Order: sequence, then C-alpha cells, then structure tokens
Amino acid sequence: MKSMVQISHDFLEPVLHRQAVCLDGTLGQGKDTAFFLNSSVSKVYAFDVQRPLAERAKEKFCTSRLQVFHLSHEFLNDALAEENRLLDAAVFNFGWDPAQQGGIETSPDASVKGVLAAFERLKPKGRMALVFYPHPQGKSEEARVLEALEPHSGSMEVLMVEHPFKTNAPKACLIQKKGSNH
Repeated sequence: MKSMVQISHDFLEPVLHRQAVCLDGTLGQGKDTAFFLNSSVSKVYAFDVQRPLAERAKEKFCTSRLQVFHLSHEFLNDALAEENRLLDAAVFNFGWDPAQQGGIETSPDASVKGVLAAFERLKPKGRMALVFYPHPQGKSEEARVLEALEPHSGSMEVLMVEHPFKTNAPKACLIQKKGSNH
C-alpha cells in the first residue's frame, strides 16, 4: 500500500517536465523536493520555517534548480514577487517534522495564505497535493484550508484520499486547476 506522500507524488508526476516549475511549501526533510528534482524539473522553490532544515536542503541538493527560503509558506507571494513564472505543481505536507524542533509547526492561518497563494500561481491544468496529518492542530489546519479553498471550487477538480476505516490516518487532498476555458 502506498503512503499519502507516494500517492501525492503519483498525482503530481503527469505535470512534471523539463520546463516545470514546482513548489515544496513544507520542505522538512526534503522528500518532495527530491521527488521534483529527480523528475528533472526546471525550478523548485522550497519553504521551511526551521533554519536547520533550510540549510541542510541547500547543502544536500546543491543545485541551481533549487531555491530554498527560510520562511513560512505564508510569505510565498512576497518571496516570489520577482518571479514571473506560474507553477506546474505544488505540494504541502502539513504539520511538523518530528526529527526536528518540537513545537515548530505550520499554523492554520499561515497554511491558508500559502495554499491560496500557490493555487493562484498554478497554471491551468497545474496540480497541487495537500497532505494532512491527524494531530489536533493538523485537523484544525485541514478544516481551515479546505474552507478557504471552497470558494475556488468552481475552478478546480478535487479528490480526497483517506483511509475509510481509520480516523487517525493521513489524508491527501489532490487538486487540479481547471483549464482557462472553464
């Protein structure tokens, strides 16, 4: 059985190509960034609030195709203000990195801003994967993010992937922005 992260990668893969521009809104240990870079995309923007994780990613990947920001994803629009490129793919794994500093995690307000900014930057037919975890803040974050996306539901196709018999399991929200003719 695949993990929600693997399912999100499978969903994003069809929009990845040599000119693709991607966003890892929650860098963490860099699994999503590695996935994008291994797919030979043109550019990856990665955000993390924890300096050690941002610094480690710069050293680990050491490529001009990656731009790492030691910032919360809520500042995505500010950080990318000079970039005039739309995103082919975006991914967010919400919560915290259990291998790092406890108590530093994404917040619902920051995540709403980050997800909405990423959705605005998605190309028509671009894809975004949101993986939510079942800790108390994660459930609140999921509810707030989905509530914020609902007004945009007419301009996206959405699929929720979850385990039907487990209430404390991760969930994936898979979004494809509709084409310009919708």
